[in-house]
Amino acid sequence: MNDWQQIEQDAAEWLTRRDGDSWSDEDAAALDSWLDDPANRVSFLRLESVWQRLDRAAALRSPDFDATAHERRGILKRWLPLAMAASFAGAIGLYTFHDLRTPQAPTAYATAIGEIRNVKLADGSSVDLGTATRLRADVTDDKRVLWLDEGEAFFAVAHDASRPFVIHAGKQQVTVLGTRFSMRREQHELRVSVLEGRVRLGPDGGRNNAVELGAGGVAIATDTSTLVGYRPVSSIEDSLGWRNSTLVFEQSPLEDVVREFNRYNRRKLVIVDDSVKTMHIGGRFAANDVEQFARLLENGFSLKVEYRDNEIRIGRPAL
Repeated sequence: MNDWQQIEQDAAEWLTRRDGDSWSDEDAAALDSWLDDPANRVSFLRLESVWQRLDRAAALRSPDFDATAHERRGILKRWLPLAMAASFAGAIGLYTFHDLRTPQAPTAYATAIGEIRNVKLADGSSVDLGTATRLRADVTDDKRVLWLDEGEAFFAVAHDASRPFVIHAGKQQVTVLGTRFSMRREQHELRVSVLEGRVRLGPDGGRNNAVELGAGGVAIATDTSTLVGYRPVSSIEDSLGWRNSTLVFEQSPLEDVVREFNRYNRRKLVIVDDSVKTMHIGGRFAANDVEQFARLLENGFSLKVEYRDNEIRIGRPAL
C-alpha cells in the first residue's frame, strides 16, 4: 500500500467511526488533529463528499429511507470501497457525478533568462515567475498543489480554507490559506519572504520542525537547517522589484550584486580582482541592462571594465 492509499484508508476509517454510535469529544479532537495535514484533509473531504452523494442517492431511491446510526454505519462500510474508487475515478456504478474527469498532469510553466511572467491559476490566485524559473501547478476543485522546481516566484494566494495552497520545493514544503509571499529556490537552499498573511514552512511530507512566518518574516531553509528572521515589509517590497525588472540593493557587496545581475543576463559580469568583491553598492537598476551597470562601475567608481563577447570583466584600474 502506497502513501496515498494509506491516507485514503485512514480517511475511510475516520468517516466510519464518525458515523458510529460511540463518537466522542476526544475522537473529534483527534480527527481535527489528523485533518491538520493538507493531504489528509483533501482525502477526507473528497470521501465525505462522495458519501453524501451516495446518501442522497439512496434516499431518492427509497423515500422512506431513515436508517438508524447502526444501519448507516453498516451501509457506510459496504459503500466505502466504492466511494474510495469514486473519489479516484469520478463515478460509481449507475451514478454519474459532476466531478467525473480524467486525471491530468500538472500544468508546467517556465521562463527564460531575464524573462518575467504572470500566471493566473484556476482558483483565482496569481503567480509572478522570475528569471529562469520552472513551476508546476495542479489546481482543481478539491486541491491546490504546486512544485517550484527552480528559480523564484511571488504568490498572491486566494483564500480557501477547504483547499490549502501547498508548494513543494525540493525537500521543503510551504502551506498557506491566503497570503502574499515569495519563494526563491537555488540548488539546496530555499528562501521564503512573507509580504502579507502567514505561511508554514517545513520538511516536505510532514509538520515536524515546521515554522510559521508572518508579515516581514524571512526564512532560509536547507536540507539540514532553517534560519528565521524578520525584515521591514518595505524592505521585502524592495526585494520584489524584480517583478518590474528592477533590482534594488541596499549597500550590498559587489560580489552579491554581480551574482544577482548574472541571473537576469546571458552576458555575465566577472570580477577579476578579489579586492573589489566587498565594495558596497546601493540603488535601483534595470535587471536586464548589465552594460549600463558596468558603465556606472567604470565611470562612477573608476573600476577597470573590459567588454568581451559574453563577459564583462571588472577589476581595479592599473596604477
